[in-house]
Amino acid sequence: MPARTGPALPIVDHAELVTELASQDWKGLIPQLTAYTIVRAKRFRWARGDLNLPNGNDPQDVVEHVITKLFSGEHHWNREKHPRLFDHLTSRIDSALYALARSRTNRLQVAAADEGDLVRLGAATDPRDESVQERSAWIEEFWKSVDMASGDDVELRQLGELLRDGMKPREIAAKLGVDVKKVYTSERKLMRRLERIHGKGRNPG
Repeated sequence: MPARTGPALPIVDHAELVTELASQDWKGLIPQLTAYTIVRAKRFRWARGDLNLPNGNDPQDVVEHVITKLFSGEHHWNREKHPRLFDHLTSRIDSALYALARSRTNRLQVAAADEGDLVRLGAATDPRDESVQERSAWIEEFWKSVDMASGDDVELRQLGELLRDGMKPREIAAKLGVDVKKVYTSERKLMRRLERIHGKGRNPG
């Protein structure tokens, strides 16, 4: 199969990129990325259960992996395609999950569970083959899940809407007139609810 090709990517000074990345609000972003990974992993089939990924990985490992690749310069951030860092990293998470699902370890374990049926292993679509519309629809579904996780908590619902709009915790704190620590705490609470719903099948609490 010929290698995938695309338009030439602009040259970005690595030191400048690292400086910019270091200034990002990772304390607010990582819980969102972890929750996203948990929700997205449900579309794949795993030999050891929904969140028991191959080779001892878990959703947090996947998030750490894509962030490390970005800081190292191994993964390029195409700002024309993904202006928001969240969108870029979630696209990388999609690819990482697909690679894990298609790994030999996972495929052999699933095949053993299915008594040798290897045909079912490729049911999930390669994220690189998703159209812009399909990707947008999935992101929309993720944020709908965040909204559902807020339940009847008005503050959490408002927080989810502002995060969806791309606002950072410090911007949200300024808009709502609250301490940024309160925003971080509420965000963790919201993402934990989402994780419980999708990771353990329990009601938000």
